[in-house]
Amino acid sequence: MKLIRTGSHSDRLRIVFDLNSSQIEHAIKVAKTNFNSDGLLIRIKALNDLIDEDANLKKVYWLFTVFIFLLEFIVIIAKVGSKKSIDEEIEMFRDQSTLTKLQQYKLMLQNNDQSVQYLPKIVKANALLDKHRNN
Repeated sequence: MKLIRTGSHSDRLRIVFDLNSSQIEHAIKVAKTNFNSDGLLIRIKALNDLIDEDANLKKVYWLFTVFIFLLEFIVIIAKVGSKKSIDEEIEMFRDQSTLTKLQQYKLMLQNNDQSVQYLPKIVKANALLDKHRNN
């Protein structure tokens, strides 16, 4: 695209517009020659129009859609109806043991104000501090 520096502003705009319009016309010609009337979107739209026109075909379409939907969710339905797996049982055991430990720590804290010092992590931290103080 060439811009001519001479002339008024409107002349320059007219030249640019003429160049752009010729490029647009060329792009439209290329798009028309490359257009495929047998494209996928056109076929899908035609199928949708056909389904809308025929009641029996619409019923088959909905039955097929429900069938595919159920196939997608069969895993969830099977999971709800089955017993717990080993991994789920291990996870439940871990949750229960963590809850039991927390309850024990809570009881220790309620029984004795000094019991915080006897929590396992605090005992280890105190041992490390004593070790570094002695060195």
